[in-house]
Amino acid sequence: MSNFIEVGEVGVILSDLPLELKTKLDNITDNLQQDFTKGNSFNNNLVGHIKHEYSLDYDADLDICLNDLIAEYNEKYPDYLKDYNVLFKDAPLGLHNHWVNFQKKHEFNPPHSHSGIFSFVIWLKIPYDLQKELDYFNNVNQGSKTSMFNFLYTDGLGKIKTYNIHVDKNFEGKICMFPSDMLHYVNPFYTSNDYRISLSGNIKLQN
Repeated sequence: MSNFIEVGEVGVILSDLPLELKTKLDNITDNLQQDFTKGNSFNNNLVGHIKHEYSLDYDADLDICLNDLIAEYNEKYPDYLKDYNVLFKDAPLGLHNHWVNFQKKHEFNPPHSHSGIFSFVIWLKIPYDLQKELDYFNNVNQGSKTSMFNFLYTDGLGKIKTYNIHVDKNFEGKICMFPSDMLHYVNPFYTSNDYRISLSGNIKLQN
């Protein structure tokens, strides 16, 4: 069952991957992790300060999952796609590209947005205990933000606000889909030497 998170005037959808798709993606990333030289580096297309980022082949099962989420999103936010009234006739939405991030301790993704209509992130492996991450800087004003996935938006007064998603091990197998223009970033983690593995990608209008 999907959940919706209100972020400013729009929102994001958070859902569980079908188990079969999660297993499939785990197998793909496990094989790649065994030999990174077999991957197609995607770093030149991304802003992430992450050493190991690789493009992935089109996946029809993932595309189907994404289109199901798009349908749910449109029911919740029916006005969102009206901003893209630039075509004479309807065009289908589909998976344009996606890639895998093998993020190590201290690596991060600075604030950025994506191209397309929707973007998404799938968390496959979270190597740390969230409470240990929060305790790492336990005397920070307004609380520690280590390891968090964050959205940036402006409120009614034009002030910049942050929405933090406390990603922990319970997020393994979850997908978050959001408008591509929405600024977001990923903070570094500090308490594990293993990889945090996630997939990201963009959904665009098809010809």
